[in-house]
Parts: sequence; structure tokens; C-alpha cells
Amino acid sequence: MNTMTRSGITLALCVATAVGGLGLVNRLTQNRVEQTQHKWLSMSLLEVLPPGPYDNDPLQSQTWIQALELGSKKAMPVYTVYQQKIPYAAVLSVIAPDGYNGAIELLMGVHYSGEIVGVRVTRHRETPGLGDDIETRRSQWIYTFEGESLSKPAAWTVKKQGGKFDSFTGATITPKAVISAVHRALQWFVSNRDVVFPT
Repeated sequence: MNTMTRSGITLALCVATAVGGLGLVNRLTQNRVEQTQHKWLSMSLLEVLPPGPYDNDPLQSQTWIQALELGSKKAMPVYTVYQQKIPYAAVLSVIAPDGYNGAIELLMGVHYSGEIVGVRVTRHRETPGLGDDIETRRSQWIYTFEGESLSKPAAWTVKKQGGKFDSFTGATITPKAVISAVHRALQWFVSNRDVVFPT
């Protein structure tokens, strides 16, 4: 066997070992990423759900619902919880498509009665120091949705425009986008409880 053949075989073995090693690392990393995402989603759902106990695990009740009022043409994940086999609350995945820098993704928890439990931002590209006041780490603003419902007569917009919600200094597009998305999703939920909680 000449030197070139030996070098070729050695190189092939090294490449095969490297590819195998990368594949193993990828599988191990993927499992860890999936576990982290699962834990993050579970914690996020609990932040916008009313106190338990529940008959079911909200993650296990995930369904996909297509409704333009949720902010997307694609089906969006919805999570439901029951107490004593009675519909108790749901978490809707909602998109505000008209944020200042693009879509703002939200989770909105709502009692079966139609009262909002909580809203959290899960992804956005709003301007740091201005539009990112929608995040809980930056301000308390997102908590103002708690306890809101359609039965409370007030305009669903910012106070500058006669509504009940504060805006941010130098940034009204972002809060208006979130307010509009939450209001639209809440209206849809109240009219479509039977879709969210099928019998």
C-alpha cells in the first residue's frame, strides 16, 4: 500500500469519526434544546393561567386553531385547562403583526368567562429602550391587561387617543399594536368558546 493510499484512508477515517461525533453532539444538543423549550413554555403558560389545580396539563391539551383574529393566516397553538371537567381557562397564541419593527408574538391567558388573566410577550424586535417596555423585565405595562374584559366599557387604545392604556414615551406604535391584537383575540375568544373548548 503506497503512501497516498494510506493518507487517503487515514483522512477518510478522520472525516467519518468527525461526522459521527458531530451527529452525536447534535442529537444530544437537540434533546437539551427541546427540554429547555418545553420548560420555558410550561412556565410561560403558568404565568398567564389562573391558579390551579387543573384536571389536565395545559401542554398536553395543545390544539391548533386557524383564525385571522389571532393575527396569522397559519394555525396557532391554543392551550386549555379544565377544573372538575368544566372549561376553566385558555391560553391563546396571538400575533400583533403591526409592531414598529415587525410582528410581536404574545401569549394571552383568559378565563372561560372572558376575563383576561394575563398577557406576556414571547418574541419581538421592538427598539431597545423604547418599544421593549412591553417586556416584564423592562416595565409593568403588560400587567395592565389583567382583569380586563369586553364588559368593561372603555376604548381599547392608548390614553392619548381616549383609551384606557398608557403608551410609552416616544413610542405609541408598539403599545397600540399589542392593545389591538389583545382586543381582537379577546373578541374572537368570547365568540368562539365552543371552538376553543369543543364538547
